[in-house]
Formats: sequence, structure tokens, C-alpha cells
Amino acid sequence: MRQSLCPSPPRPRPRVPIGIHRLRGTQRLWLPPLLLIAFATHSAESIRPDIPLFDEALAVSKQMDPDTDADACRRAFKDLTAKIRASIDAAKAKEPDQKLTPEATVAVLNQEILLGREVSYISNKYWRDSIFTSALLKNRGNCASTALLYYLVGQELKLPIVMTFLPEHAFARWDDGKTVINIETTNKGIEIGRDKLMERYDLAEEDLEPNRFLITLTATQIRAHMRSLWSTVLYSLDRRDEAWKFLDAARAADPQCPTLLLQEASYRMREGQIEKAKDIFETIAKNASGPWARASSKIYYAGYLEMRGQIDEALELLREDFNEAPQGMKIQMAKLVGLLYRHKRDFDKAIPFYVFVAQNRPEEKNFAALGSVFSEARRNEDAVRMYEQALKMNPESFYNQLELAVLYDRVGKKEQGKAMFAKLEEPRDNKLHWHRCLAFYFANVKDEDKMLEHMTAALKMDASGDTYQYFVREQDMDAYREHASFKKLMEQNNPVRLFTSEIKK
Repeated sequence: MRQSLCPSPPRPRPRVPIGIHRLRGTQRLWLPPLLLIAFATHSAESIRPDIPLFDEALAVSKQMDPDTDADACRRAFKDLTAKIRASIDAAKAKEPDQKLTPEATVAVLNQEILLGREVSYISNKYWRDSIFTSALLKNRGNCASTALLYYLVGQELKLPIVMTFLPEHAFARWDDGKTVINIETTNKGIEIGRDKLMERYDLAEEDLEPNRFLITLTATQIRAHMRSLWSTVLYSLDRRDEAWKFLDAARAADPQCPTLLLQEASYRMREGQIEKAKDIFETIAKNASGPWARASSKIYYAGYLEMRGQIDEALELLREDFNEAPQGMKIQMAKLVGLLYRHKRDFDKAIPFYVFVAQNRPEEKNFAALGSVFSEARRNEDAVRMYEQALKMNPESFYNQLELAVLYDRVGKKEQGKAMFAKLEEPRDNKLHWHRCLAFYFANVKDEDKMLEHMTAALKMDASGDTYQYFVREQDMDAYREHASFKKLMEQNNPVRLFTSEIKK
């Protein structure tokens, strides 16, 4: 490994790395149209094309949160739009020509839609803040739900408002063909210029159009983005049939959008269709254009190699374009490089990458990831400090609590560890991570039967190889590796064996 690959890199994964199945309709790559069509083979009932986006969003909210009161949502939306219409009319009445500039109209929208709403990304229940009814009724949302609410209001009032996307981010935009205003819905609607966004996300001009970044999208493309996001959340809730339907509908609506192809590949990986996923990853790596797309393709394919246990090959692949990658993608690369060194149990090389990421992105998940590698390196006090920091930032995280339960036990605070574990509640979503975490916990507390029970549940949910490789590298399971039940379970789920079986079919 060249020295240049050390800390000038990207963002680490936690002890339960979620791998390349974490696609949120954000990282876009270019593929030839015929290849896109060739891969669109998963058949499922289409989502109705004639239903208004508001009604579809409301139905999705009800699916994800059964307590959603649809009638209350409709009333709240009607009241909100009526209030905004009245505010716009009142502002117009004060102008000599009875007209508002785009800037003045956006100011009214910001006042009524955004100023009383809290932006939240820390929820362990991702679905809770990603549905637009949360932003509408509970004044709480993330970039996607607040931008969607803003867009739906604009549609209702017949204003030139659209949703626009960046890597891992969404915002609203006024675009009347003459004036373009980028509206940051997570920061009270402040305007952010195109050049500043290009710089912030380290994007090149050739990244934009093919990858759907920073461009004004059609209503059809916006709906495809939202269906992609809803599909991801439904998949995290283990509602796979519904997730596939939304993804298929998104693919049909925007067949030229490569992120949707990557999302399909990630689902196929999870479900054990490894050969089909491999074809997609290789095609993407071959045809990617633009610095963002090239770096992204490297990350996805390196993730695939990691799931196959080809650790050195994955490291070599990431090394090739590391120095030229955009900063945001360097952070992603650093996360994966750190994980790969953890597979080799070379924690001295892994830790600097995790430190780099936490310093550049001081977020809950990155502090937790740093705590995880400290834990594996048996720097237990440092690990406790990181996880306690992460838990302060996201008190709902079962992952942080479970890791602390193990660490407290290690450092002699056994009662505190037991109390922490006793408080845990099984989440509605992320069941795979729940079972992986519990397998790790019971391995540490020497309850082999419970460990195997949760290992079995996790492996049943994930045939990609990601969970298998996690159990391979988890050193706290070393004590069980020669036990007959452990060996049998791992052999049955060996991704190389599954991959070979699929090829024979």
C-alpha cells in the first residue's frame, strides 16, 4: 500500500457495516442506455402513474408510520397552503405594481414553511423523519422530507418550485426560466449559489448532467428520486416486495438514472443474486465518467470485493484513483479503507482513517465508527469515550447503547453494562443490524446459543456476503470458530460457495 493512501482520505463504517446496500438515490453514474435497459429485468406491479405525488407521499407515510392520520394531514396541508396564499397576496398588495419578485415570494415561503420546523438527522428510526408528513404535522424532518413539503406547496400554489439533488442531499429550487434560487430547506431557506455548492461537494462540470446533480429536474424525475428513497426505507423495514415495486416504478420513470441501477444491484446482492449484481458493478466501473462517478464506481466495486473476502484486491482498487477523487468521495473511500484494514486486523493502519473521517465529519455515526475500531484494538477507554459522545448526539441509537454495554463490562463496570443492555428495545427497522449487534453482544458475554441464534437470523436476511464477512473479521467470535455449530453455519453461508452455486444454476 502506498503511503499516499493514508490520512488524506474518507468516512468509516461502524462495527456493523451496512455495505453498498445503503443507496439513497444520491450517487449517480453514467451508463449506456442499452445497458440500462438490459438490466431492468425485475418484474413487479407498477405504482399507479396517475396518482398525484401528494397522495402517493401520504400513502407512503401511512405505510411507514401506521399512526399517520391522513385526514389530519390533508387538513394541515390545506391550511398551510391557504395561509401561504394569503401571505403572498398580502405582500403583493403592498407593492405598487401588485407583483412580487421571485426573491420576495421565496421569502414568504421560507417564513411559512421552514422557520418553525426543526431539521433532524439523528433519529435511529430513519423512516420517521424521512416522510413528508413528519415535516408537515410534527415540524420535524430531514432534507428530503422538508424539500418535498416545500415542493408540494409550490405545486399546489402553481409556483415554479422543484426539488434538486446533490450527493446525499436534497433541497428546493425556484426556477422560472430566468431566475434560479437554490433554497436550503435544512437552514431556514437560505440561498446557496451554484458555484458554492460545486465547491462544497467538490463536483466537476461533467459530473452534473449525467449524474442528476444540481440540475432542474422534471416532475417525473423528482418522483423517481422520491420513489427510490421510499424504496430504500421500506427495504430497511424488511418490506422487500413493496421496496421492489417502488424501485421498479422509479426505474421505469427515469431509466437513464444509474443510481437506480446501483440500488437494484444492492438489493440483488442482499438477496443472493450475486452474479447479476457483479455484472452491474463491473459495467458501472467500466463506463463511469467524471471524477465523482469514477470514484463512486471504485467504492461500489471495492465494496463488492470486500463482501467476497478479496481484501487486498479491494485495497489496490481504492488506491488507484484515491488522490484524484473529490473530497467527499475520499471520505467515503477512507471509511472503506479503514474497514479493509480491520479485516486484516491491522488496527494501527485502520485507526488514522477513522480519525480523519471523524475530524472532517464530526457526526454521530463517525464517532461511533471510531469507537468501534478503538474497541477492536482494545483501546477500551478511548472506545467508551467515543461511544458516549455518539450517544449524546443520538440517544435513540440501539447500536451505541449495545456497544457501550459490552465496553462497560470490559472495563469493570458490569452493572452499568447490564443496565444499559436491559434498556434496549428491538427497533422497527434495521433488523439486520439489530441481529448483527446482538450476535456480537452475546459473543462477548459468552452466550453461544444466543449468539448463534442472532447470527442465523442476520445471515438469513443478508445473502450478499457482507454479514458473513463481518462475522469472519469479528475477533470476539474467535473463541467459537472451531465449534461444530459455528463452523456449519459459516460454511452454509460462505459467499464463495453461494456464488459458485448461482453460476451453476
